[in-house]
Amino acid sequence: AGTAYSITSEGVFYRSDFSPDSKHIVFIEYKEETDKTGELYAAAVDGSSKTLLDGGVTSFDFGDNNTIVYFKIDEESGSPLSSLIRIDFDGKNKTELLSSQPGIFSFIR
Repeated sequence: AGTAYSITSEGVFYRSDFSPDSKHIVFIEYKEETDKTGELYAAAVDGSSKTLLDGGVTSFDFGDNNTIVYFKIDEESGSPLSSLIRIDFDGKNKTELLSSQPGIFSFIR
């Protein structure tokens, strides 16, 4: 049997996936069941090095060279705007790939 690790216990719903190299787990933590966006985190699979990457996230996928791409929603403008962002697992090199567009965008699997 494997070892169980607790990475977080603060949310009520999670969307998670293991990185292509199986060294990290990336997840969105939703604080309420009705939330449409959550906080994006990355951690080592043993739960160490948990890093908050961003908030207001609807979905994510993996990019090239150990990066994460995700949609971030800005709801402060009155009507929602979506941006596509790339970031490293450690939270560095945050780059906007698609500037704010009207609507709520999400990756579909």
